[in-house]
Amino acid sequence: MGEKGVYFEVFGNLADFESPMVFRPRFATGLAFSNILYSNYSKEMSKNVKILIMYYIRGKMTAKKSLPVNEYRHVKHNIGNGKPSILAFGMSHCYSCLAMSQVFAEVLEVHPEYQIYSIDSQKDRLVARDIYKLKEMPTQIFFNEQGEEIFRHTGAYKKAVLDVILKKWGFV
Repeated sequence: MGEKGVYFEVFGNLADFESPMVFRPRFATGLAFSNILYSNYSKEMSKNVKILIMYYIRGKMTAKKSLPVNEYRHVKHNIGNGKPSILAFGMSHCYSCLAMSQVFAEVLEVHPEYQIYSIDSQKDRLVARDIYKLKEMPTQIFFNEQGEEIFRHTGAYKKAVLDVILKKWGFV
């Protein structure tokens, strides 16, 4: 079943319900969406709907290539090696983190010489929390050739915005 099939099946089955959140899964994903469904509908119905919607969202997200996830200990020596570097911190179950990973993967296809590394902040929790003082995901940290942090951004953005950031901070 393709993405459109899942999308219309989910919304077709829910057309009789009056919850506005049902028609906006992108704004109510994960636990919040699950809680809304559990509070409004029967437990069995909400379980099925959540599974179908998450299938749709993940199916759509996995269509593009993502960055491979690295452990910080394997990439920290590359920061400050004479080339600018980017550490993209995220989590495997985070929709915005997956979206950013895909944007960075697109950039690496065009510029394989860039040093862009995806770090799972759950596996490298101490690094994310203690070394880089991260509190929200996704977070991207940009380093210059000497390994000094020059820019930090929290949240997701589109490739066009990333292109501007890369030009401003000397990657291009």
